[in-house]
Amino acid sequence: MVSPTLPARYTFRTVHATGSHGLILCAVGPDGTLRAIKTVDPAGPFPPGLFGRELDIQASLNLPGIIPVLDRWNIDGVEAMAMPWLPERLSDRVPLKPAPARDLVCKLGRTQELMHSAEGIHRDITPGNILFSSPESREPWLADFGLAVRKGETDVPDIRPTQEFGMVAGGAWAGIAAVLRRRFGVLEVISTIMLKFVALDVVSWV
Repeated sequence: MVSPTLPARYTFRTVHATGSHGLILCAVGPDGTLRAIKTVDPAGPFPPGLFGRELDIQASLNLPGIIPVLDRWNIDGVEAMAMPWLPERLSDRVPLKPAPARDLVCKLGRTQELMHSAEGIHRDITPGNILFSSPESREPWLADFGLAVRKGETDVPDIRPTQEFGMVAGGAWAGIAAVLRRRFGVLEVISTIMLKFVALDVVSWV
């Protein structure tokens, strides 16, 4: 992994997470608060222009429940964006009890409704892509728009939802419901309700 250069207005703290194509850094922003910096590995296999496309889509969705893009830059051909620091993932909270699971479904459902009304489709809603500001927070934020598309878009890169969430034997519904029940350990009815809007988000485009 090749670490990107940060603008002088940011102070690097640590590498928070790495993936196959990029990484998330923790840095101190111009206002003194922590920021999450997402960028791609310039030496990695990420197709040219794809991260910029993700950045454009996320930045255009200035909606409640969607992580905002606070800053963006391109240094030596490497693009990056700064977002609020939200270190807690939904996947860190399993198993969920029925009451908080229902609350989460309602809040994420509202975010999805707003996003779809704004002509955006996420296509990759997983426990790892739902973030919180702290372990105590009950306000979810939708992250990672690498697979997102705009409704009616025809010139879409050759990317698809992961096997685990959508492209599985038995169809999207069977695979998604099975994953939620296994990961969340909540009542089957809650798992089914929660995954309905995830499945609809995935299959509304593919």
